[in-house]
Amino acid sequence: MKTIESPSERRFLRRLLAGNGSESPAAVVLIGSFARGSSASQNSDVDLLVIGGERPTHTPARFQIMRLTADELRDRVSAGDDLAQWALRFGVPISGRHLWSRLRDQLLPDAPWPDWRRKLDQARGRAHEATVLLDMGDLDAAQEQILFALSHLARAELLRRHVFPLARPEIPSQLEARGDPSLADLMREVDGPPLSLERLRELIELLRGRC
Repeated sequence: MKTIESPSERRFLRRLLAGNGSESPAAVVLIGSFARGSSASQNSDVDLLVIGGERPTHTPARFQIMRLTADELRDRVSAGDDLAQWALRFGVPISGRHLWSRLRDQLLPDAPWPDWRRKLDQARGRAHEATVLLDMGDLDAAQEQILFALSHLARAELLRRHVFPLARPEIPSQLEARGDPSLADLMREVDGPPLSLERLRELIELLRGRC
């Protein structure tokens, strides 16, 4: 796992673990590409799942915080939420290790397989947002939304084949291993240098056809 080197971010983590006021979080869990050790750079987003405690304030820009109670996590897992199940499968607890281990042992064995069709719905939503951004002339933001859409589409394809998706940087390799190199190549293309308006529109049409 890559380390957090920024002093301000380290201070934020210390405050988060200690809690704001009298209530400390029951568990803080690293999720996403940092948890897998596959983040593209030291500037990648740091995704955290916080169980309990108070909502953190003054969150650094690259920190993405999901706050749930233990009961909300149980409900999401039981409903087949793929993100909640991802966290239990691959999340790295920073605090509350015993609670996290207990939740994993209780919830994962009976968890229903996530519904891959939900990921298609999310892909369609991101493709629509990309279209709106293109019409506004914001190509960079549109390309980012297309990458999100392709990621959702890729997760749908993997879940449909009963393969649990890993972190986003690892998904192209998973696709290639399952015989879908074209989608893997598209993810790598969109995750690269800025693309032309024409190419972005082509990708949105491709997404509409596959979603």
